[in-house]
Amino acid sequence: MWPTSTCDENGEKFDDEQVKIFLEGFDGNTKRRVQYSDFNGLQEELDKFVSKLSSCAALPTLVMFYTTIKEMDEVINVKEVIQSKLRVWRDAICDARQINMEVEFAKQHLIKIAYAYFASKTVDQKIYDEKKRLEEELWRISTKIELHEKCQSEAIFFNDKPLNTGLFP
Repeated sequence: MWPTSTCDENGEKFDDEQVKIFLEGFDGNTKRRVQYSDFNGLQEELDKFVSKLSSCAALPTLVMFYTTIKEMDEVINVKEVIQSKLRVWRDAICDARQINMEVEFAKQHLIKIAYAYFASKTVDQKIYDEKKRLEEELWRISTKIELHEKCQSEAIFFNDKPLNTGLFP
């Protein structure tokens, strides 16, 4: 049974629009706004090596993509993930795709993480109550339709025949 409260321990609830918006963020070729500062400690680490690597134009995209992979690898539990981090990872993956990197594996894994993240949010019980009500209504309507179709089938049997047709085998 699904939880009945409307919010999780962080005060957040499931929002299907957030899921759609996040997944739609993979579409299109717009430049994302992901920066080194979006990754914990990355700027400090880069400061140690930047002079040696600064000639590569794709360096920022490469570094942020590889850092995304590293961070995704280090996360143990979905409770450690926040939505803004999901967006940063998504944007870094999209930027890497724009420079023709093979990133499909990372995209697919991030989508799985995102689904797990959004699934951890409590959904309003009213949604399940509405689903049950609609299923019951659909069953009632389907039963009516089946009965009507049976009636039509029998009516067709008697087309241009007397009603005693088939009475005696």
